[in-house]
Amino acid sequence: MGRFSQTMFVIVSFTLASSCKELQQGSKKSAPIFQAPPAAATSGNQERAPTDPANAVKTSEPALAKLAGYPDTKSPNSQYDISVTGVAEYKWKMVDALTECQQSSGYSNYAPANTPIKLDLASRKDSPAIVALCVIGKNAAGDEQDYATMASWVWTPELPSMSNTIDMIEGNNEIKITPQAPTGNWLVVRSREPLSALPEDGKEYAANQPLGNGTVMVAGPMAEFIDKSVKNEESWNYTFIAYNSSRRFSIPVTRSMTLSKQQLLWVQNNLVQAGQVALEARAANKRYICRARHTDPATGQTRGLQPGSMFTANNDLKAGNCFYEYGGVVYRSINYELLMANKGNPVDLIRWARGAANATATTIPNGSIIAGTDDTGATQGPALFICLTVNAQISGKAGTHLPNGCRSYVGNNNGTPSVSVNFDVLALK
Repeated sequence: MGRFSQTMFVIVSFTLASSCKELQQGSKKSAPIFQAPPAAATSGNQERAPTDPANAVKTSEPALAKLAGYPDTKSPNSQYDISVTGVAEYKWKMVDALTECQQSSGYSNYAPANTPIKLDLASRKDSPAIVALCVIGKNAAGDEQDYATMASWVWTPELPSMSNTIDMIEGNNEIKITPQAPTGNWLVVRSREPLSALPEDGKEYAANQPLGNGTVMVAGPMAEFIDKSVKNEESWNYTFIAYNSSRRFSIPVTRSMTLSKQQLLWVQNNLVQAGQVALEARAANKRYICRARHTDPATGQTRGLQPGSMFTANNDLKAGNCFYEYGGVVYRSINYELLMANKGNPVDLIRWARGAANATATTIPNGSIIAGTDDTGATQGPALFICLTVNAQISGKAGTHLPNGCRSYVGNNNGTPSVSVNFDVLALK
């Protein structure tokens, strides 16, 4: 039986005719508890009966130290204030393994419970990563707990700083990952669900190795990583963990991303985002398909969105000029929208379909992309389409209500539009 569950009683006998009898010996772990006999027991020529255990003085509640202020799993911090409650005083020691708690050596002197344990691990930088703390408390009656209260965690000092700033840009069936603090070694793990396991300190990991429900994508230095094994409309979790040469791993940072469907968008020039790709009229000719809202300079009335072609001197998509035709005159605007793919190459989404025209009418192929309307003030007019003259480099506009086919700015005739009955119209694949 434990020392708290067993109380030993020692019988004391008295006699007037002779000297006191010796105390009856019993097996015990701590000092016996005595109850003083009443005065009547010392008078008369009789021996007092043993004390009834029901009337014995009770011990206080068993001692059990409770600890707070230490990390649950792992921490890079070096200093801790750990509080001790549930006891009157305690002694403690810090060891490398919890099995050492049962050894009596190494404990401190007893201290009041209102005094926290102050740990400074800075001197343990070359010590094992496991921190183990052993505490033995006493209650107010001085009874010591049978077994030490123990706490342990993984200490991860000297790690590269773990930055939460990690750029993730989705592409077409790919994700580009760029940390803004690229120094040191990285473990990047990809998983469908939140990662179910963390790396073990001291263990070596390699790319394509499973870890819990995930797969290691990067193990080592990383300035940039492009994951090309994902598909549009899939959802993934990426867990980022830094580690040092001793393979101590930091607290993880997890980012999630769902890859969107590739599609075409009209994007205002000042809102163009990284990853969006503008559609060029011809491959790599830097003449981008645009549209701008035209206002009649004479009446101030809006004439709708007019498709055209955008030029930029320094390839800055936000700072170009959109040239378009209206009423036989070429205009330009610095406020425009670009036809862009949200990711990937927009050419993957479009085709050029052959149109037809004569001096009285224009035929637009089925499936062509409506790019604007020929409005009159608040009244919406007929649809406008993006056209490209055969063998030309600059896109323009066409509509069934406009004769002679495609109208575009060719850039070499002082703003006079070019009109051609031989043209293609932009359509979706």
